[in-house]
This record gives sequence, C-alpha cells and structure tokens, in this order.
Amino acid sequence: MESAMMLARVFGPFMGILGLWMLLYGDNVVKIMAAIKNSPTAQYSSAVFNLLIGLVIISMYNVWVWDIFFFVTLLGWAMFIRALFAFFMPQVVVRSLMTRNAWMKTMGMIPFVWGLILIWIGYYM
Repeated sequence: MESAMMLARVFGPFMGILGLWMLLYGDNVVKIMAAIKNSPTAQYSSAVFNLLIGLVIISMYNVWVWDIFFFVTLLGWAMFIRALFAFFMPQVVVRSLMTRNAWMKTMGMIPFVWGLILIWIGYYM
C-alpha cells in the first residue's frame, strides 16, 4: 500500500496537470498531435516512455483488488498496453491521435479526473 501511495503522489499531479493543460490549451495539444502523427521518431519515443513508466508502476504495485488503489494498478497497465500498441500496431495509435479541438477537450477530462483521484489517494488517505 505504501508503494501505491508513493506512485499516486508522483503520477497524480502529473496526470492532473496534463489533463488541465489538455482542457485549457486544446488547440496546442491538437497541433502537437498532428506533428506526432507525421513523426515516427516522436511516436516511438512516446512508446518507450510509456513502456518504461508502465513497467515501473506494474513492478512497484500490481495488486488487482477492487479498492481505491485499483487506479494505480490500472494506470501502469494502461501505459504498458498503450506502449505495446505503439510498438507493434503503430497505425492504430496514429489513427487514434485526436486532431480535433473539441474532442481533445473532452479527452482532457480523463487524465484530469484520474489525476485528482490519485492526488487524493497519495496525499489524503
């Protein structure tokens, strides 16, 4: 449980800030996603980052129990699976990159809320 709280303290603010940025600056995010679609280097760099972070989270806390710490485990597996898709099925990831501002703002809610949950787990439990 202690490792889950430590991971939540790190990734809660990270995801909260990322989600808030997506909500407030969706037009910039759309431009970045359009550039990433045309850059295999950026795509594979993102895959390496997701793989590394996903494996760190999974190795530190991989407990499948239906409680509040489930969000920590799910984050690790989501990043790991996203990395596998980016390495072995990059066309699926490229197709899924959002390039519309309205959609990006909607998708910004997911990391924002997830980040708030992790902040609550890490600092207030």
